[in-house]
Amino acid sequence: MSLQNPALKKLSWQLMYEGPDLGHLLGYQVFVQPFLKGQSLMDKITGFKYDYYLWYSDINETGGIHGGYYVKDDLLRATERGKKIFFDKKWLANWYNLIDKDCDKVERIMKKYRFEEHLNSISKKEIISLITTMLDLEYKLLSYVRCSQPQFTDALKHWLHQEIADKVKNKKEVEQIFVILTLPEDKSFFTNEELAWLDIVIEAGKLIKDKDIEKISEEFMIENYGEIFSLLKKHLQIYGLIPASDRTPAWDLTHFLELLKMSLQSKINGVEKKKHIIEQYNSALKIKKELIKKHKL
Repeated sequence: MSLQNPALKKLSWQLMYEGPDLGHLLGYQVFVQPFLKGQSLMDKITGFKYDYYLWYSDINETGGIHGGYYVKDDLLRATERGKKIFFDKKWLANWYNLIDKDCDKVERIMKKYRFEEHLNSISKKEIISLITTMLDLEYKLLSYVRCSQPQFTDALKHWLHQEIADKVKNKKEVEQIFVILTLPEDKSFFTNEELAWLDIVIEAGKLIKDKDIEKISEEFMIENYGEIFSLLKKHLQIYGLIPASDRTPAWDLTHFLELLKMSLQSKINGVEKKKHIIEQYNSALKIKKELIKKHKL
């Protein structure tokens, strides 16, 4: 798109996301292909087409930067479309089914090849043979993510907020009730990582002497606290790729060694923190039901 076109100057653009610069292939896969007209899976799933979409990349910024813009009129139309599809149980069931099916395919491939550990030992021929499949799955998963962007799901948020506002007499309680009703009931992979990390902190707190906390390093842990070091390595193996989901470098052993040092120095009560997290999830559904009954939502 060229801003020299007079018509485009009148458009009201809105920034939706911004982040580190990406390589051309990944940038195309993530931010361009899901929006292509005529072959967009996102269009087919939602029954909605954006009239305008602008993606930019600037290598002159520090570290490079990229971002995506939508036109506000498109966002308003998307919210109206969201009112229909996200309240349609049949559509939702199909959408979840598509996500589960393709996530299972990715999981099978990742478990079979363990690229993060064995990439150098896999033949180039085999890697090349997987590229088409992986690119196709990446495109599909990204398209599902695009379907759940705020411009679509805001319809649900607005509806729930209005329902609460209409039924709750004390208007000062509306926001708090809204927050509680939208809290997750099931632990995510990220929450499981936090709980697993707290287990390590708790165990390390029992074994590592205060005078040794500042000495924590790979060599020192191997020599003096091998049991804790083994837990760190296992944690890294399971959760090390979490940051990569947001296109940032994966965690390494140094990250967890430094984090362990900081956690022990901060005197975090790991037992109490873990208890609080678990209780929050265990009681979430009960608290929601009580609020719904109390306010007749």
